[in-house]
Amino acid sequence: MHSRAKVDVLQRRNQFRLTPQALMDFMTFFVVFAAAVSIFIAPTGLVLPVFASVMLVAGGVVAAVAWFRGMRQQRSLSVWDVAGSFLVLGFCAAILSDFASIEALLSL
Repeated sequence: MHSRAKVDVLQRRNQFRLTPQALMDFMTFFVVFAAAVSIFIAPTGLVLPVFASVMLVAGGVVAAVAWFRGMRQQRSLSVWDVAGSFLVLGFCAAILSDFASIEALLSL
């Protein structure tokens, strides 16, 4: 009886575990939502630095989640690819932004 209860607990715990695809979809939706909100809230001159900051932080968080979940290699699109794309977008936005706007963002 004891082993049956343990199996039931393990099955229930695994039932609500996020698959890598669901986790990737959730994180992508959250980052796109956060980037859109930050772009609409930020003043006009600070849009690119704010977008760069959001994407760099999101890329780091997604990479940390992938690291701690142990998702190393996959045949299709992986969480590592999503983290890399967020980081590339963040670096591109930082490169395209003006130094004065970055300085204004850091002084806030």
